[in-house]
Amino acid sequence: MSYTHIIVKMKADGKNKSVSHIETDLDENFVVEHIIKPYIAGEIVIVDGARAESQSIEKITVFRSEEDARQLVVEAQNQVRQGSARERANRIFGGRMAGSDVQSVLRSEGVEQVTRKMFNLALGI
Repeated sequence: MSYTHIIVKMKADGKNKSVSHIETDLDENFVVEHIIKPYIAGEIVIVDGARAESQSIEKITVFRSEEDARQLVVEAQNQVRQGSARERANRIFGGRMAGSDVQSVLRSEGVEQVTRKMFNLALGI
């Protein structure tokens, strides 16, 4: 079974920095029908439990893996534990991985970036 994960980067809003929403372990069809197609059509997209207007989204990145996100994070944490003290200090904060580290995990080995494929699927190409 494969798992689909997305990162939705929102546009910066005035003084506020841009925010990225991460959703993991989704069904490919769900991503196409409920996130990508509404985004392409300029409709409201529900991401990370919040309504987002398509115009407010800067970028959507889609990934596919054979392992669920929890397992990917565990593997990344195990690699960190095997690294030096400096690597551990730079990567782990309070015993759990921060949001930016989850993004790093999604961009790691064993995870395929499939954004173009998913948009093509949504467009029927």
